[in-house]
Amino acid sequence: MGNNRGTGPATSASPDSSAPYNRSRSSRPDTAPGEATLDLEPENAGEFEAAEREIEADFRRRIAGLRRMPRRDRPHALRTAREQRQLALLALHERRARDRHARFLRRRLLKPAPQG
Repeated sequence: MGNNRGTGPATSASPDSSAPYNRSRSSRPDTAPGEATLDLEPENAGEFEAAEREIEADFRRRIAGLRRMPRRDRPHALRTAREQRQLALLALHERRARDRHARFLRRRLLKPAPQG
């Protein structure tokens, strides 16, 4: 049964079940306290996406500001904006790769040694 739309006040929570939230938030089995877990997902993936959006927004602001500049200064300002955007994105991708490599090394260290 779904929500009755348009009659009365809104419900605080939908009576319909949400499929992804019925399951555990983590696909990993529960572990005992003190037992190491292998975290396969990046801890700060949203941070990288937000940083990339901020870089793009800054670039768009710079491009929009070109209108107010004297015509003779626009090509240089455009080149500078493109270079800054490229350098910022490159630094972000390098940081992402560094974090990914660190996660890989952490997983490798936490992996149990082979028996035998």
